[in-house]
Amino acid sequence: MFDFSFSEIALIGVVALVVIGPERLPKVARTAGVVMGRVKRYAAAVRADIAREVELSELRQAHQELQEAAKSIESGIQNTVISAESSLLEAHDHVMTPVSHPLERHESEPSGVETSTLASAVPDAHVTPVSENRG
Repeated sequence: MFDFSFSEIALIGVVALVVIGPERLPKVARTAGVVMGRVKRYAAAVRADIAREVELSELRQAHQELQEAAKSIESGIQNTVISAESSLLEAHDHVMTPVSHPLERHESEPSGVETSTLASAVPDAHVTPVSENRG
């Protein structure tokens, strides 16, 4: 904590011996040692508290980042589920719509459509004319 060389400590000892006197010097030295020990313990406790606070702050930040990542993953999964649901509904609707044969004539079609026109629309297809009388 304090950086004293041996000569500085010896000089402080001589001055203390002269000022305090030889009778009280051991008691003062003991008291100074106790006070220095308390100061060192207090400094160590403060350092430990600061380190704990820094670690707690880092843990809180990591926790917050983890929660944000979890929310991001959750929203991504929800978007994927919604997209899959809509695709399935579209596929279901597509499958469930009635399919008409391309060569059959519907009542909404004009009656002037000839099978030859339909045959040219579908190459390589064998077209048989549909009779006008349907059952």
